[in-house]
Amino acid sequence: LIEMKHNRYRLTELSDSEAKEIIEIPAASLIAQGEEDAIAMRITEAVKGESHEISSAILSLLCSRIYQFTIGRGEKYITLNAVDMFLKGSEGNFLASFYADIIAKLNNRRKWEYIEENLVTEDGRRDSVLKSQFDTNVPDCDFLFHGEMAMLRCVTYSSSHEPHVEIIHDILAKHLK
Repeated sequence: LIEMKHNRYRLTELSDSEAKEIIEIPAASLIAQGEEDAIAMRITEAVKGESHEISSAILSLLCSRIYQFTIGRGEKYITLNAVDMFLKGSEGNFLASFYADIIAKLNNRRKWEYIEENLVTEDGRRDSVLKSQFDTNVPDCDFLFHGEMAMLRCVTYSSSHEPHVEIIHDILAKHLK
């Protein structure tokens, strides 16, 4: 079992029907009755964007953001109107609004520049740094790894015993670049 801890698996993109299940089943008690299909379709289309692919990481992020938006407005159920309001409020780019929220909470240009310069390659793919280096340059930022603003993760590569920090998905890295 210890060997499994050191392996990484690539998740393939989701199909529309898989995404629909991921949206509807866990949130069955949170989605307004009769709007399930329309909400799932709207969220799926927003996640696809120009790539026409559905990333599980991006789908999870968008669903979490919509949930926080709905709860923050004091609403009991996620409605199609709430989804549309959230997407309109982010001007069609929920990833940009996600980054804006993180930058505001980070409130430190030097830390953000370190993330941009060290965790994204020139061609817009994610890169990694040693966790110890990250902690030195971006201290007191656990919220970047957990909760509603999680955009980073710790990984241990087979070639190293020390954990590395990386962005959770290349799609996020592209938008950050």
